[in-house]
Amino acid sequence: MQAQTRIIGYAGRDFESTDAASRNLAAIEFLNRVQLHFSNAQLSAAYLFNLDPTLRQGPITIQDVNSFYPYNNRSLYAIEISGGQLKHYLEHAARYFRTFKEGDRVIRVGGENNDMAESSYDIVQGVNYVIDITRPVGDRIRDITYQGRPVEVTDVFTMAISSSRLNGMGGYLAAMGFDRNNPPTIVYDSRSDFGRADQIQGLIAQYIRERRTIWPETPTNFKIVTAPFQPVETKF
Repeated sequence: MQAQTRIIGYAGRDFESTDAASRNLAAIEFLNRVQLHFSNAQLSAAYLFNLDPTLRQGPITIQDVNSFYPYNNRSLYAIEISGGQLKHYLEHAARYFRTFKEGDRVIRVGGENNDMAESSYDIVQGVNYVIDITRPVGDRIRDITYQGRPVEVTDVFTMAISSSRLNGMGGYLAAMGFDRNNPPTIVYDSRSDFGRADQIQGLIAQYIRERRTIWPETPTNFKIVTAPFQPVETKF
């Protein structure tokens, strides 16, 4: 128990929830930051894993990390994907938003049938993109750019993902056209470096130890648009 409560670093500010899980962007940005750092991938995808992350301003312990990322059996991988597959990945994530129509007051989440959990929605870091939720499901992602250049369907990227996504959770691999007979090429496996099964928890802790103090950042690489309609309220 003493090891669980030993201070490993500090948070400069709260990594706090905002209006809803889908707006808890600083926590997702931090997880993507960790995944990019250790995998050396070009892109990283992470999902909304905790409605109330407990990285608060002040000391951080292992217990805090385990509460922030409550899965002790998730390893980190990086796979090769094409620009076309990236588009499919982002479209699959964009299903989380209900179609925004004229007269709607707020942006609603949970899918068109309100049957998608927050853990079904991934945010990808490393590319810029626009989610147009006035468009139908499957045709919402536009203006994907990588380092200022439009992404072509034939481009090749490496992308960091958790073992849960690699094993099929959420249907993201299937959305990109991968299956048992056509698996993705794995270019990074955290177990090869560290030899444990609970790597993402361990990597988060190591990242905090290395930096000593971490700060929340809101990602600016994507935006959700509702034009020509505008919500009366901006919160979710």
